[in-house]
Amino acid sequence: MASKSERYLNAMKDVKENGMAVRAAAKKWGVPKSCLYDRVSGKVEYYRRSGPPTVLTREEETRLAEWLVEMERRGCAFCKDDIFDHVKTILDEDQRETPFTDNRPGNKWFRSFLARNNNVRLKSMLPRDKKIAKTSTSDSNGQFFDYEKLIQERGLADSPTQIWKCIETSFDLQGRHGKITGISEKPYRDSTDTKEQLTLLTCFNACGQWIPPYIVIPGKRVPKTYNPLEGGVPGSTFSVTEKGSMDASAFYLWLDDHFIPNIPPRRPVVLLVDSHHSHINPGAFELAKKNCIEIFGSTSLVGEMAGDGFSHVMKKTWYKNESKYSKKNPNVDITKKNFCSVLRSTWEDVMRPRILTDAFHQSGLYPLDKTPVPDDHPETYSSAAPCSPSSLVTMATSEVVAVVEIDSTISETVTHSSSEQQ
Repeated sequence: MASKSERYLNAMKDVKENGMAVRAAAKKWGVPKSCLYDRVSGKVEYYRRSGPPTVLTREEETRLAEWLVEMERRGCAFCKDDIFDHVKTILDEDQRETPFTDNRPGNKWFRSFLARNNNVRLKSMLPRDKKIAKTSTSDSNGQFFDYEKLIQERGLADSPTQIWKCIETSFDLQGRHGKITGISEKPYRDSTDTKEQLTLLTCFNACGQWIPPYIVIPGKRVPKTYNPLEGGVPGSTFSVTEKGSMDASAFYLWLDDHFIPNIPPRRPVVLLVDSHHSHINPGAFELAKKNCIEIFGSTSLVGEMAGDGFSHVMKKTWYKNESKYSKKNPNVDITKKNFCSVLRSTWEDVMRPRILTDAFHQSGLYPLDKTPVPDDHPETYSSAAPCSPSSLVTMATSEVVAVVEIDSTISETVTHSSSEQQ
C-alpha cells in the first residue's frame, strides 16, 4: 500500500496534470479534500504531517533512507544502533537542539522514521555462524550476483589491480595463553599484564599488491614522547581512539588520508569491506563516491570466511613471531610503543602475493566464481590481467605519515621520521 505522502503526490498529479477536480482526486486516493487543497495551492508541502516538525529535515531523512537502501544492496546492512549513531553524529555536528538524550534517538523516532520512509524495512539479522548454517544457496547466489553485476558494469572483470579488499584484525597485547610442561602446578607467566588491544587494517588488491598498514592504538591523545611507528613498515600510519578499536572517524581518516593517496590513480575502484561495515558512515560513503570508489560489503559466505582465514593466518604468524621476540628480549614487554616494530616481521611473512591472491581466488571474488574453489587451484588464471609482484604498492620513503585523531572530533596529520628515537 502506498504511503500517505505518495497518495498526496498522486492526487496532486491528477489535479495538476490530468485536470481532475480536487474532490474527485481526494476521493480516489483516500485523502482529506481540505488537506489536498492546501497542498495543491502550495500552502503546505505535500509530505507535511500533523504534529511537531521532525528532528531531521525531509531532505536529510530522504538522503539517510536512500543511503541505507544503497548500502544494503552493497552487502552492508545496518542495525538500529548503527543508524542511531549516524543520526547522533549529524545532530552533534550541527549542534541542533533535540528532545533526545545526548542527541541519540530511540525506538519511537525509529518507528516514525520507517513510517515516513517506506523504502526502508526492518528485518531479522542472524549471527554469522547461524547465518552460515541457515542461509540458502539462492540467497548466497543473489548476494554474489549483486557483486558480479557491479564488477561487470564497471568493466573490472579483467582489472585485478582495481579490486581491493580491507580486513580488520585486532591484537591483544597480553599475548596468547596456552599449556606448557613442568613439574609444578604453579602458573607460569610468559606474557604482559596489559589489557590493551590494537587494531590493524590491512588492504590489498586481487593482484597481490598492498598498501602500508594502518594501526589504531588506544589512548586519548597523540603520543608526544615516542613514535609508535618507529621501526615499523615504511609508510605506516596510525590513529588514536579511546579503546584502540576502529570507529567511523578512524575509518574516514584511513579512507581520506591513507587509502586514496596510496592506491594507483586508475579508476573506478571497488573496495570490499569485511563485516565491520558499521564504520562506514554517510560521509565516508560520499567521499568514496567522489573519488570513484565503490564500497561493497562481504558478498558471500565464502567471502566472509576468506577474510576470517586471512586474519587467522595473520594472527597465527604474529603469535609465532611474538614468542620469538619475547625469548630474545625477555625483559621487554610488547606495548603500543613497540608494536609496529615487532609487527614488521609478521607483515613481511604474510603479505606475499600468493597469499593475497588466494584470499580473492578462494572466495570467488576474483576471478568471478560463485562456487567454492578447491585447495589445488592452478597457479595462474587465464582470465586475470597479468601483474608483477614487483609492482607492490608500497611507500619506500624515510618518513611515515601518522594520521591521528584528537578528542574524537578534530583530526590532523603529523609527519614522523621512521628513524626518530622513542
